[in-house]
Amino acid sequence: MTQASLSSAGSTQNQFSAIGNASLAPPLIKTKSIITVVYASNAFTVNLHDSGCVYLVPANGSNATINLPAPASCPMGTNYKFIFNASATHTTAFTSATASKIYGLAVSPQNATTYHAYSGATTATASASVVTGDSADFWTDQTNWYINAQTQANTTWS
Repeated sequence: MTQASLSSAGSTQNQFSAIGNASLAPPLIKTKSIITVVYASNAFTVNLHDSGCVYLVPANGSNATINLPAPASCPMGTNYKFIFNASATHTTAFTSATASKIYGLAVSPQNATTYHAYSGATTATASASVVTGDSADFWTDQTNWYINAQTQANTTWS
């Protein structure tokens, strides 16, 4: 397809571009940002519009809170991934901007007895024993948050 025929294709020209006979296949993967958490007064607020982003969570000098947006303000399926990029010596609490509930599971594959099930909690807190690579994923259905967290060591979640 030539550039001339693209201009007559209506809105297609705004979605894809081609040079000469190149394929007009849409991209298969949409890349999102990797964002490093920067605490202000031991707290960090997640940007609603960063759904799909990966947040790198550094060690903090004291207990910290990461504030998730209110589920009602999020589009259906809004999600965030948090990866601890340093071992921590203080707790990290994930909480919602409202009194919405958190459901799901945090588990340590190395120790099957170390897990925490969330059934309507208002906060999900990782203990001070998280290590580099531990992670937590959050999704919302516009009413609640859902967590799936995995740890390498005996990190406890509450």
